[in-house]
Amino acid sequence: MKTVIFDLDHTLLNTNVLKEKICEILEMSEEEFDKSYRENFTSKGVKYSFEDHLRALRDVGSINSDIKLQALRKKFDEELSSMDHLLYDGALDLVLSEKAKGNKVILITLGKESWQKEKINRLGSLKGLFDEICYEEKDKAGSDYLVELSRQDGDFVIINDNIGETKKMVSVLNKEGQEGEAERCEVKIVKGIHSEKESAEESGYQFFEEVNNIPRTIKEPQAEAKHGFAIK
Repeated sequence: MKTVIFDLDHTLLNTNVLKEKICEILEMSEEEFDKSYRENFTSKGVKYSFEDHLRALRDVGSINSDIKLQALRKKFDEELSSMDHLLYDGALDLVLSEKAKGNKVILITLGKESWQKEKINRLGSLKGLFDEICYEEKDKAGSDYLVELSRQDGDFVIINDNIGETKKMVSVLNKEGQEGEAERCEVKIVKGIHSEKESAEESGYQFFEEVNNIPRTIKEPQAEAKHGFAIK
């Protein structure tokens, strides 16, 4: 059995389309959103959440009343009550196929915990598929959770869009610097904002243009039948 570690944003979830939808809800252009993001989150060293963004816009007067704020919150809940349609093609199938192989399937996601939980809770098709979910707000490679994983026997597969982040995770899981420890991580990089084919190949990682291109040996209906998963 292998331990398969999935990333969420830009790997399983099309976060670019989610951003576009949030821009529509907030009635902002992408340029206006990016400017607001930098001013209210990046410059302050804090992670994003939709709720915090609403409050920040209310504080600066871009949202001019509590009634308007409540209306935007309601619109978000109505239009994004489910985010299943924001999963990349093949994402659910890939998770199911790894489960069907008998592998341990883990999700490690970086971001504000409340926001990451909100997204995952709205991804009903993934409910119950992950054996463990780790929410990390600072650094995946520096998390106690990953260090604890490195103490387990067996091999790992990392599926991620971020090459730099993945390199650090591999170092931890391979117990780099400890004599006698062989490399035991297989890496599959999905094209995204943090990855390019050349960089992935230079690192010795497999590179895929999209998650749907990652090979799987068991098709979705077989995976569902074997494990009794109901896809809703």
